[in-house]
Amino acid sequence: EIHVSDLLSCPRKVYLQKTSPAPVAPHEMLSLFKGLAVHDRLEESNTSLPHRTPAYPEMVLKVDDLIGRLDLVYMTESRKWRLVDYKSCKEIFPSLMPYGEHEVQTAIYAWMLSKQYGIKPDEIFIQYISMSGPTQCKKCRTTVEWSEDGYRCPKCGKYFDKGHLGAMLIPVRMYKDAEVEEVVEVRKKLIKDALAKQELPAGVPTWLCSYCK
Repeated sequence: EIHVSDLLSCPRKVYLQKTSPAPVAPHEMLSLFKGLAVHDRLEESNTSLPHRTPAYPEMVLKVDDLIGRLDLVYMTESRKWRLVDYKSCKEIFPSLMPYGEHEVQTAIYAWMLSKQYGIKPDEIFIQYISMSGPTQCKKCRTTVEWSEDGYRCPKCGKYFDKGHLGAMLIPVRMYKDAEVEEVVEVRKKLIKDALAKQELPAGVPTWLCSYCK
C-alpha cells in the first residue's frame, strides 16, 4: 500500500522510511503529539455541524493500492460540497500559503473521494492552525484584533500586515482529474519500482535532505 503522504515526499526519503526507518527524536515526537492533539480537537468540533447538513468527517479513502484519510467533507448551506483538510503549522505566513505540497494533497483527496464515493467537491479549503497562536504585539504583549482596516493592536493601534488570529482558512484551486492522475501514477510507480528492485531512487532536493545524510 502507498499512502497519499508518500506521494508528496522525496522518493528517496519514502524509500528509506519504508526500508530502514530511523528512530524518532524526542523533539520530533513532541511536534507530532501537538499536531495530533489539534486534529483530535478539530474532529470533536465536526460534531457541532447542523444535523441537517450532510457531513462526513475522518473518511478513509482507498483507490486501488493508494490510501488516504480525509479530515472533512460536508455540504454547505448553498448546497455545495466543501472539502476541508486541517493542517497545524509552527507559524502562519499568509503570503506563502498554501505551504509545500498541501494543495496537491487536497487535490488527490478530492479525486479519491470522487472515484470511491461519487462525491465531487465544488470547493476545497485548507484550515491552517498556528501552534504559536495569534499574532502578538511585542511592544504591548497583547493579541491583535481584527478591524475593517486589518489586524491591529488594541492598545497601541499598530497594524500588522501579516497578522492573524491563530487560524486561517485558505481556498485552493481545483485540479482536473487528468492532472491528479498523472501525479499519482508517476509518483506511485517511482516508489513501487524502487521498493520492488530494492534500489535507492533519485531524490528531490529539499530542506529534508538532511534525513539522508
